[in-house]
Amino acid sequence: MYIQARTIDIQGGVLKSLLVDWPAGTAEIRIDHTPIREQDQQLVLRINGLARLIVPREGQWRGEMGIARIYGPIRLEHDRQHLRIAMKSGDIIELDYLSHEVEPTDAFPQHIASPTAGGEDPHPEIPDLHDAPLRDVRLCWAEGTAEILVGPLISTSSSAFGAEYVALRFQGLRRLIYPRRLPWDYFNPDILAVLGPVRIEGDAWHLRLAIQDGDVIEVDYGSMIASPAVEPQLPGPTPES
Repeated sequence: MYIQARTIDIQGGVLKSLLVDWPAGTAEIRIDHTPIREQDQQLVLRINGLARLIVPREGQWRGEMGIARIYGPIRLEHDRQHLRIAMKSGDIIELDYLSHEVEPTDAFPQHIASPTAGGEDPHPEIPDLHDAPLRDVRLCWAEGTAEILVGPLISTSSSAFGAEYVALRFQGLRRLIYPRRLPWDYFNPDILAVLGPVRIEGDAWHLRLAIQDGDVIEVDYGSMIASPAVEPQLPGPTPES
């Protein structure tokens, strides 16, 4: 099951400030916004339980620093939410957090599209990947595709899926983040949880694979299929010359 993104309609607003209280795990975003036929107003978004904040300011499109669009909040799992602020400069600010408050309280009209709105197809089901090892990640830059091989699945999951190994094949790849920092100081390639998939940016999906060593793989893509796969064959020893 996936969650449809909610889009906050403040296109044309100007991001004035972003303040972070690191010990408290909070953030405050102030946006100047001028609705049609209304006076200027400042919108304030207060973030609680901040878990992640990405703030690029590269200005690759060299445009003004106004807001092009906001995607979310999108519920990733339980009480974790994800928000993206797409700037007219081409930069995208991202936040993961637990809850938020807004001022004025009615300043953020949210439009929730149904899962099949506009003829959109639902996302294919992903088998239960918990405790299954991540085996391989492959990327084809020219074709914009990626493949993630996982397995063997636990017995209940493999019985339901019909195979011990699954290949997640992504098309229309937009972003792949693949850290291998081992932040928990030990190596464990098993998958802890799957966050998503959730619809973002209108025609794209977002999926995360949380690995039990603390790393998190992230994929933004256009479409995906989950296909049965065979056990990968390890290369044999190199023959001596």
